[in-house]
Amino acid sequence: MTSVSAAQWQELRERFLLRYPDFIDFSQPGRFAENELNYKRGILQRFEESGLRQRIPEMVAEGKGQEVIKALVRVKFENLITAFHFWSIQFGRTDEQACTVLRGLLETVAVPYTGPETLRPLLDATEAAGTKADWDVLKILWLFRPQDYFPVGISKMRAFAWKLDVPLAGKKRLSMEHYPPLRDFVLGFGPFMEAWKPQDPTDIQSVVWDMAYHELGQDGGNDDDDDQEEEPAAVSVVKEAAVEQHATPKGRMWVIAAGRQAQFWDEWRKEGYMALGWQIGDVSVMKSKQAILEALLETEDGGGQNDVSTIHQFAREIQPGDRVFVKQGRSRLVGWGIVESAYRYEADADYPHRRSVKWVSHEVRALPPPALAMKTLSPIPRHHAHYQTIRRLYQIDAADPGPQVAAKAAPYTREEALRDLFMPGAEMDQILAQLKRRKNVVLQGPPGVGKTFVAKRLAFLMMGERAAERVKMVQFHQSYSYEDFIQGFRPCADGGFRLHFGHFYEFCKTAEADAGNDYFFIIDEINRGNLSKIFGELMMLLEHDKRGPEFSVGLAYSNGEAEEAEEFSVPANVHVIGTMNTADKSLALVDFAMRRRFAFVSLRPQFGEAYQRWMTEVRGAPAAFVTRLVSRVKSLNEEIAADRQLGPGCCLGHSFFTPGHAVRPEEWQAWLGDVVRGEVEPLLLEYWPEDASHAELAAAALLA
Repeated sequence: MTSVSAAQWQELRERFLLRYPDFIDFSQPGRFAENELNYKRGILQRFEESGLRQRIPEMVAEGKGQEVIKALVRVKFENLITAFHFWSIQFGRTDEQACTVLRGLLETVAVPYTGPETLRPLLDATEAAGTKADWDVLKILWLFRPQDYFPVGISKMRAFAWKLDVPLAGKKRLSMEHYPPLRDFVLGFGPFMEAWKPQDPTDIQSVVWDMAYHELGQDGGNDDDDDQEEEPAAVSVVKEAAVEQHATPKGRMWVIAAGRQAQFWDEWRKEGYMALGWQIGDVSVMKSKQAILEALLETEDGGGQNDVSTIHQFAREIQPGDRVFVKQGRSRLVGWGIVESAYRYEADADYPHRRSVKWVSHEVRALPPPALAMKTLSPIPRHHAHYQTIRRLYQIDAADPGPQVAAKAAPYTREEALRDLFMPGAEMDQILAQLKRRKNVVLQGPPGVGKTFVAKRLAFLMMGERAAERVKMVQFHQSYSYEDFIQGFRPCADGGFRLHFGHFYEFCKTAEADAGNDYFFIIDEINRGNLSKIFGELMMLLEHDKRGPEFSVGLAYSNGEAEEAEEFSVPANVHVIGTMNTADKSLALVDFAMRRRFAFVSLRPQFGEAYQRWMTEVRGAPAAFVTRLVSRVKSLNEEIAADRQLGPGCCLGHSFFTPGHAVRPEEWQAWLGDVVRGEVEPLLLEYWPEDASHAELAAAALLA
């Protein structure tokens, strides 16, 4: 299987239409066009208008490979090219390398895509040039043949596929072996979208990407190919219009490096300014990040994502009245001041980009972990753990503008939860009591009982509101590690290593800075990971009575500056909810250390009155149809539960039989047929592999 099932599609489709209620089809896409379609169509239009389709073959014949690359950069791949050092990895750093790869690329796009062999000229060319064909090169193929190719954000797309139980290879470069499953996965959504009339693969990919983004969350896999080894890309360009129109709030806090180990700090303090040194000209006349990037590419001074971001923030985002703190290394501050001027350019200075600053203090203060960012200039958001720490260390006036009030989340009541979950109130209250008492719960149950859905609703119910920003979900798998979850070192472009903080670490730091609110970390398929390897020394900290700084332990990695290991604790307001499929007999049992720290709650299929009322009143199913369906599913579940090789943990859950949208009266039986043939029967064949006829008869009985 390389794509989604009909039931998965229906659930994803329902949430998609809730996000875009004005979406009718691709000819009338409403707000979805603004979010996903327009900027991609704009890239294709700019490419055609540039004349590069005709000029590139001529430039390659003349040996002007690097000129071609610079011309492609100016197409402005808004929000698409974000892989590490994309251009040099794919095309090399010399004209000869670039021309070799470009000749293979042109040969590839000269013919329609007919299978993985179509990619051979490009793959052979990168090998001959000594470069590597990573997934982002597909975005160049897409420029030339949008009818055959589409943009790929491989990390997030792979994570989305894994979430849907679709096997896509992890951490593999573009190859004829790994491309077809990815292509099949994305285009496999196409048949489900026929009524929406997609005009090409770009339409299909855009919907799939939007679904991936919202199902995984913003941090559930970046558009960076995570098997790269270098620093962020020379060509990371965001949606310019959105950036330029965004108003920057006043009174922000920033951290800046005054050269290596604050070597320019004394001069800055005496002369009353701060500065950057990139020799790219006056940034005030550069109207976008793309313009800054192009200027950097003409120099030897940089071209990475962090460089572009730093210059843009210094020149266009910092405002008079903002506070700026000077760092020495990543764990020490040497003073702070208040920005007094707009950006100015002093052409004759070694560090020409300047702002006047009234320096208030030159007291040195050590910062507790986590370490500051390596970036030259970084904002300190109000929700960040350092925000209050820095204010406290320097005794900054409490009149400083406080956190901006976020939009009030929609309330979530017990009545709503009962309607959503189908379970009796007493059962729901019991799970909530365990979650409040133990802080850690594993929801276990057979396939289709909605474990992840229940986990999110329990979080909302305990918070009393749909505060999605305080809920984060990850999915464990065999390759998931401590480095993904807590922290670990990752390679940098200079050959060294940078300390990277994992999902749970960052989540705990966010929760720690907001102690008055509950936070919920959901681990889908918790028993698929190597738990002792992933949790490490945090196994003890998960216990409900060992929360808070007094139980801190040293982490396995230092903070990159200090010799001693960082002390870390799990805040009392963090709750962990795991999910576990009891039908998967191939997985090892959860070890006793985890069982002591989690309350295990068994979910069961819910085909009672609440389910039947939802089917008839919300989805409009005929009452007689629902009664028959419930009776037949219950009979099948009784047979499965009585089977000594299966048992109750393999029963069919209600999620199999909850359509994601209203079904027309005459189509209910057809809908049920799709569910049974596409999802239930294959599962029954796995349950009874030695008796296929029995599985087929059991499935047929649901349709009789």
